[in-house]
Amino acid sequence: MNLSVHRALVVLIVICDLLGIPEEDRGDVQKWCAVVARTGFSKQDKERLAVAEGSLRDYFAELIARKRKTESDDLLGALIRTQDEQGAMTDGELLSTLWVLSFAGHKTTAYLIGNAVFNLLTHRDQLQQVLADPDLLSNAIEEIIRHEGSVENATFRHALEDITIRGTTIPKGALVQIAVSSANRDPEKFESPDTFDVRRPGVQSAHLGFGSGPHYCLGAPLARMEMQIALTTLFTRFPAVDLAFPAHDAEWLKVPFPAFRGLEKLPVALDPSRLLANGA
Repeated sequence: MNLSVHRALVVLIVICDLLGIPEEDRGDVQKWCAVVARTGFSKQDKERLAVAEGSLRDYFAELIARKRKTESDDLLGALIRTQDEQGAMTDGELLSTLWVLSFAGHKTTAYLIGNAVFNLLTHRDQLQQVLADPDLLSNAIEEIIRHEGSVENATFRHALEDITIRGTTIPKGALVQIAVSSANRDPEKFESPDTFDVRRPGVQSAHLGFGSGPHYCLGAPLARMEMQIALTTLFTRFPAVDLAFPAHDAEWLKVPFPAFRGLEKLPVALDPSRLLANGA
């Protein structure tokens, strides 16, 4: 079983169900999002990226127009009603919200679920603690986000003024990129930062896996809920699940720009008796 394929599809289904994207359109949405997530910097790559971004933008604009004519009880329908009745957002902001929910909420959560399974299966002592005490899972999820989150770097920021950090001056107007994964392993913030500890105290309020302040991730509650459901279901139905390859042979994403942290694939072995018992 290759968990990579299933985790991506499950997360996409959740997002599409929330937004009310018809089933017949979901393959195209997934295809366009995949191009945006994995595009390089060559001329050909940039052309592919422009086509995918344009297609996604045009599709969402058409979907909004379609749903505006026919009232729906999904999240997109609610956003449209809020826009029309309260003027809560512009057309551009509504399109941006759909982009964030479909693209950022799709790939990042899929990678995060894979990272979670990989880390728990390669730290069996930690997994056993979670299995023995299900209430520990929520803290374990926060530790996974800190220890091996799916977003390595935040989006670019601009320095609003000259600022000096540890002897290095960042001039006003300069582009700044935050290394989220590095911040989450800061020894001045976390004791034994490279240690995976599902009982780490205060981890939820300390890590930057979902950003901070006005840049805090809009989909954080959904991502946490999806991880909770995915991990609970997997380890409840298949407690004997294990990696189907040596951990040191794990294939991590190979992308031109290290924005995401995730596995190319995650083959796992399931206990056949559990498969039969569950009728799977």
